[in-house]
Amino acid sequence: MLSIVKTGLPQKTGKMYLPALTNDTPEFFKEFYKENFPQGVNVFELDKKARKYEEFLENDIRAKRKEVIDQLYSTGEEEEDVYVLYYKRWRRSVDVYINEANGNIEIPLEEEVHMTNPTLVDNQKMNAAQWKVLGPIETFYPSYDDPAQRSIPWQLNITSIALAPSNLNVLYCGGETGDIYKTTDKGLNWSVVLDGNGFGCLTVDPANANIAYGAGNNSVVKTTDGGVTWNTYPVSSGNANTIIVHPVNHAVLFLAAEKGLFKSVNGGNSWNLIANVNTTVWDVVFKPNDPNTIYILKQIGTLTELHKSSDGGNTFNKSMTGWNSPAASNSGRMTVTDADPERVYVVVLGSTPDNVPYIFKSNDNGQNWTQMCKGTTGLAGNPSTYPAGFCGLTNGQGFYDLDIVASPNNADHLMVATTCAFKSTDGAVSFVDFGGYHGNFPIHPDIQEMIVSGNDTWIASDGGVNYSSDFFTVKANHLARNNGLTGSLFWGFTQGWNEDVVAGGRYHNGNTVIGDTYPSNKALRLGGGESATGHYLFGRPWHLAFDDIGAFSAPSTFNGIRKNISFTKFPNADSYGYQCGEIEFMPYCSNIIFLGNGNELWKSENGGISWVSVYNFNDRVKQFKISRKNGSS
Repeated sequence: MLSIVKTGLPQKTGKMYLPALTNDTPEFFKEFYKENFPQGVNVFELDKKARKYEEFLENDIRAKRKEVIDQLYSTGEEEEDVYVLYYKRWRRSVDVYINEANGNIEIPLEEEVHMTNPTLVDNQKMNAAQWKVLGPIETFYPSYDDPAQRSIPWQLNITSIALAPSNLNVLYCGGETGDIYKTTDKGLNWSVVLDGNGFGCLTVDPANANIAYGAGNNSVVKTTDGGVTWNTYPVSSGNANTIIVHPVNHAVLFLAAEKGLFKSVNGGNSWNLIANVNTTVWDVVFKPNDPNTIYILKQIGTLTELHKSSDGGNTFNKSMTGWNSPAASNSGRMTVTDADPERVYVVVLGSTPDNVPYIFKSNDNGQNWTQMCKGTTGLAGNPSTYPAGFCGLTNGQGFYDLDIVASPNNADHLMVATTCAFKSTDGAVSFVDFGGYHGNFPIHPDIQEMIVSGNDTWIASDGGVNYSSDFFTVKANHLARNNGLTGSLFWGFTQGWNEDVVAGGRYHNGNTVIGDTYPSNKALRLGGGESATGHYLFGRPWHLAFDDIGAFSAPSTFNGIRKNISFTKFPNADSYGYQCGEIEFMPYCSNIIFLGNGNELWKSENGGISWVSVYNFNDRVKQFKISRKNGSS
């Protein structure tokens, strides 16, 4: 059995997604704030500094191991440090551009790529024809965690999602590994319609479900035939945040982006920067039933400000009466509602301290504002421990995980999402967590985008697509809909010896296993957070080892059980899978095992129960091989 690992450029890196520079920012991470970064940076040296910082964190985490293990069981994802999380995303995105000789990053211009390799596209098509996607096609709970073995939203990081207003069965979504997917049956099945380089936002023409747009870094893609073919149009936008289509004149679009607000009047074929809106625009939205009124969130120095247009986007003016805090802010999102076209909600992230969410509400078309609540910072948070005066919101990763959506049926019902999802039924006076690190709904932490039509509600997260038929009110009406979202980003994987088994560790989505004894297209979630890889224990059928969840015999049937075994040491897993060590077995005895841990080569003669040091190299051991001719060397 052959397997293929999906790779690509993880999205949401760049200065607009950086955590704020504070006194707590680690030394290695300060490189990212330099004007010409990454010019002149040796990535390999930066890796070493990042590793030292991680070792410091790991020593601190060991003291809290019980809490972390409990969290892994409930959410499958550790509360990782925001700097480590960003570094992982960035490190993945630049790896293919690293000069191995000096560690410098050398990114070619797009035209240089085609000049160097004009047959690149043809070769990609030829190579793709020789491979078959093995999976995971869809991931399910194991029977010992859920007897019903439901589909679980631990599949693929979905960074954007859009619904076709003219056909509510049609949606498009963008995966972290670059692809755009489409469903025509309300998320029951997805298929790839564009293998691209990543798109920060999507939108669909209000009257034609076959016309869709995706905006990425300095470009917009468009299809007019439901995703069969796509055209690319340049726009000097930087990273894209929101793209919307005029509800009446569908040739008009607006793009909120890193370098300002852009407008197209010819269906996205060309774009122009709106005068005096040339700083980062975090969001843009039309007023319901009045497309001449447009709201934007615009960055002016250290403040995120709301500006409003009453002339269809030709001019914008600040409209923030009553908006007196925070003193500094760094990003935000907005929502409006058909239930009350005058109502506007805004969530902004304060900068002192970093990433504290504030909720503002206007009942008069954005003229006057009331601060409804203030949250607290922290990756996960725990509502039971919030101090008095805080409304139940947290944020731990800034703009990377941030959205807000109001019900079109009840203007007082809204949801705000960060690393967790929160819901208010009293007009943003108070919030209750309902998914992510906390809450009753099994939603993967780290929520990227939310959309709603009627009662149908969609949440896109680091784990995939979640659907609710009642605005996430009753748990039984929530389903994970990820069948066909095949772009899981594996840190690494392992294959069986005499058994057709493939297992591995996925970015965001923990460890998984696929076997030829399982039903077609179904994978099992094994738990864990982000193990750099998995290891098959040769000589022991279905036995696997992961550095974050231990070693065990995996279910040999889809509804089988898992049995833990003793295995007390794991290989070094450096650079998030790029320099991950292996477990090597003596050719004549699979019970004799070698691996590199720390600076030492270790040996076990009892299948990994106990170990002895063979040699200390005074440097981290990453790769080695056992001679097939002479097993003693």
